[in-house]
Amino acid sequence: MLVVSIGALATALLFTLGKFLIGLYLGHSTVASPFGAAGSVVALVIWVYYSTQILFFGAELTQVYARTHGSRIEPADNAKPVEKPPAKSPEMPAASAKPS
Repeated sequence: MLVVSIGALATALLFTLGKFLIGLYLGHSTVASPFGAAGSVVALVIWVYYSTQILFFGAELTQVYARTHGSRIEPADNAKPVEKPPAKSPEMPAASAKPS
């Protein structure tokens, strides 16, 4: 649980920092002004891109921290292994003999 808390805290700090910096950038730049509504769409896409990057970075940071400090995911005592069914080979249609 500590590992998740550390990863969540780091992600929240990065997200807050990014929100502040993007707000500062959009407040002082003229990205949205010359293009009107299209500029607003560009600003929204930039925000979505940044947010997903922070989310993925936080997940990766949590995973690396967990592996480094020995925390592992272990199945419960009553867990059953998942077995993959054997793959079926695709059936090929019989070749038909066509006279030339």
